[in-house]
Amino acid sequence: MITRSGFVDGSRKKAGFQARLSRIAALFLAVAAVIVISGCSLSRSGSIRLSVNVDDEEMTAKARVILKDIDRDNFLMGEGSELSKITVYYAYTDTAREELKKNLSTFPDRDPIIIPDDANDGSYQYEVTAEENTAFRNGTSDYWAKVLKFPLPEEAKGKRISFRLVLEGIDWNYSSSTPSLQTMYQSSAIFNYLPVVFDVNGRGTAPKNQYVETGYTLKQPDVPDADGWTVEGWYKEAACKNAWDFDDDIPESETVLYAKWTKLEASVPRIVKQPADLELTAGYKTGTISLTAEAPEGHTLHYQWYVNKTNSNEGGTAVAGAEAAEFTVPEGKAAGMEEYYYCVVTAGREDNGETKSVPSKTAVLKVVAEQESTTAPEKETKADPAKQMGKDGTALGKGASAEAAEAAILAMKTDEAPAGSKFRLLQLKSLKQTKTSVEISWKKVSGAKKYVVYGNQCGKKNKMKKLKTTAGNKQNFKKVAGKKVKKGTYYKFLVVALDKDNKVVSASVTIHAATKGGKVGNHKSVSVSKTVIKKAKSLKKGELLKLGAKTAVQSKKLKVKQHRGLKYEITNSKIASVSKKGVIKGKKKGSCYVYIYAQNGVSKKLKVIVK
Repeated sequence: MITRSGFVDGSRKKAGFQARLSRIAALFLAVAAVIVISGCSLSRSGSIRLSVNVDDEEMTAKARVILKDIDRDNFLMGEGSELSKITVYYAYTDTAREELKKNLSTFPDRDPIIIPDDANDGSYQYEVTAEENTAFRNGTSDYWAKVLKFPLPEEAKGKRISFRLVLEGIDWNYSSSTPSLQTMYQSSAIFNYLPVVFDVNGRGTAPKNQYVETGYTLKQPDVPDADGWTVEGWYKEAACKNAWDFDDDIPESETVLYAKWTKLEASVPRIVKQPADLELTAGYKTGTISLTAEAPEGHTLHYQWYVNKTNSNEGGTAVAGAEAAEFTVPEGKAAGMEEYYYCVVTAGREDNGETKSVPSKTAVLKVVAEQESTTAPEKETKADPAKQMGKDGTALGKGASAEAAEAAILAMKTDEAPAGSKFRLLQLKSLKQTKTSVEISWKKVSGAKKYVVYGNQCGKKNKMKKLKTTAGNKQNFKKVAGKKVKKGTYYKFLVVALDKDNKVVSASVTIHAATKGGKVGNHKSVSVSKTVIKKAKSLKKGELLKLGAKTAVQSKKLKVKQHRGLKYEITNSKIASVSKKGVIKGKKKGSCYVYIYAQNGVSKKLKVIVK
């Protein structure tokens, strides 16, 4: 049982105690509560505030008790006075909630109010320490706060929850003829919170449930794209007919909202090399027309060749079976024959099947009369593996031979990242270093069977050397390029992922990491502001957003020797672009990611949504 008569004036001055009593009573009658649940922040003005954050998954509550605008001349200042206990009551059943309401209905009647032990579903009590009381009484600020964390019962999950704060303390009571120290209580009002469940309609990962105070709006959850689908909005029913307006709609009871998903568009493929005209001699045995095309990651390319009677890449007839990047001309075409061929290249998303197509330019096929050859037939030669470039035309692009990649890496005359290398797949980095060793790690890449590590001490004179071939994704080096690792020295590394046919799957950018024991160090993290993170998720077409990324150093005592500044890499340049200075520009509706990475590979991944 708890008896409450209210906090009163703690000043030892007897004169004017009735006036002070009125002021302190008014102070506590202006009770306020701020309850933050699943990211929803709502506030009311006042001097006592209760802020509660409920984790719906772990069923824990983090309560922040705040006393604000305290007049220390008239509050708990009498000798012997103290704030002794803080209790947070909660109710999730109707019976307990009605009991709480009934017991609060007579407040602020100055008569003692009895609070039965069963008038709640649970509570958490905190005993205020002597040190906290001393700090409180001697403080000069008009603000005091205490954070409490406690579990909630599983039975409360998904139910309406009510919270109430009760402060208990010892203070002087001047209402009697002889002032004396008494136990005093002060309670807040009841605040009711409704559970809101987000149903993802069978796709993707559901966001955390929210609890929202009655009369207030919800915070729109952020749901990652899933299997090529994106959330278009949230609706009041599973059939997704009536949309929920997060700016205006207010839950009136326990609420379930349903996600409406739409497919993400495919990217238009890019034809890197157009088909060339072809002239054949009558009686030819073979002849081919080909092109080279590419599409962003997560897309598969498809080809269909067409033949036309006019020089146009529209209205042609599909050539049966001609469904590859290279087209073999049928035999038997007579001299004087002239036809026009073009290919429609289609990029299909691997996750949702959406497609986008683009036609190539036309290639003219001419068949001329047979003439005597005055030159000996050329001998058939095999392609030189060292010259086999990737799909992007570089030695480190996807599909390049291991020989071509290695030749290009060993010949590098700069510490910069070589052409064709990318950060986002391998994400090579170095976070652990000692005076005599450097550890590097990377992400495993789909389709890769082995990884070749290259490295050397930093400096243009020190060309890359082949250090290790491994099937793992981590390597610690005590020797680099045949020499022991030295303290306080920068080393550079690069990793190439190869498939079962010894072809490049991906090549990392070059990273630079310093060993310990010197005056130089490394970055430990990359960050952007919360404002930028929020703005990046609601970018408009043509809108610019400066990232303003920052780095943190492993030790403030060390300086990072800049081999290069922050770099930026975007996953889909059709959706948005990012400049060398870190400025994003929205291009078309959709979503993608920007990677911001420092010279030792530590990075920040930022989601970009263009509306």
